Amino acid sequence: MRASRGLGPCAVVLALCDQAVTAHAVCLDPRTGQSGYRTPLGVEVAAAEAIVIGRVQSEEGLSDDPEDPDGISAFRITIDVLENLKGKAPAQLVVMNDNTSSRYAMATGEEHLLFLSQDGNRYWVNACGNSATRHEAEGLLKELRQLLRTKN
Repeated sequence: MRASRGLGPCAVVLALCDQAVTAHAVCLDPRTGQSGYRTPLGVEVAAAEAIVIGRVQSEEGLSDDPEDPDGISAFRITIDVLENLKGKAPAQLVVMNDNTSSRYAMATGEEHLLFLSQDGNRYWVNACGNSATRHEAEGLLKELRQLLRTKN
């Protein structure tokens, strides 16, 4: 029997699985169950407590399990509101993000268009919605501003 000189297919797959990968939310269509669902803009505009353009001021990892000091269970993200498009969000607000694949990821210094839901004093963002970095949302912002003008 001849010895193999390279990595076998299983070793390659295992090596790839071991790499850190950014996970994205699995967004399922509520009617069909198909993945890739995005909440329709009109539906999200109607449901959002507030819609803002904001800059991420800080991100703090939270650990609920004292026996796992490296485990981050959630992130507390402080946002400076640059513009209120709908609602009356405060000048600075906190978005809570569970550390799961369904979180809407943001990084310090980034600007985002955020469709916000509220739970008490805390806000959260639907990862299957229309929130996006300001750069990615340029076209959507035009459509959103028009939609908000016609609703008022």
